[in-house]
Amino acid sequence: MLFYLSGSIEYSPDYGKGWRRELTPFLTSLGHRVYDPALDEKKNLTPEELKNFRRWKTEDVSLFQATIRKIIDYDLNIIEQKCDAVIVLWDEYATKGAGTHAEVTAAYR
Repeated sequence: MLFYLSGSIEYSPDYGKGWRRELTPFLTSLGHRVYDPALDEKKNLTPEELKNFRRWKTEDVSLFQATIRKIIDYDLNIIEQKCDAVIVLWDEYATKGAGTHAEVTAAYR
């Protein structure tokens, strides 16, 4: 099975890397594969988007939002087309963004 690890990235203090790093070895020891969106920062972004989108969060909200929507679309396609299951960490950081909400909805559908 391929598991998608859903949860906050943008609003987490460690960009959501810690819990995913801890869970991945367990899942792989059971013979599963893992897609960790926090490790795949390039996704389908242009070099300019990859370099600047976090800065745009405070300097150009419309560019930031457009880039985040592009990231969400990319991740939703992975959930819908490639993953067998989604594991979600729903914490105080997940409630601040949009990606986790969309991922949970896509998994439900």
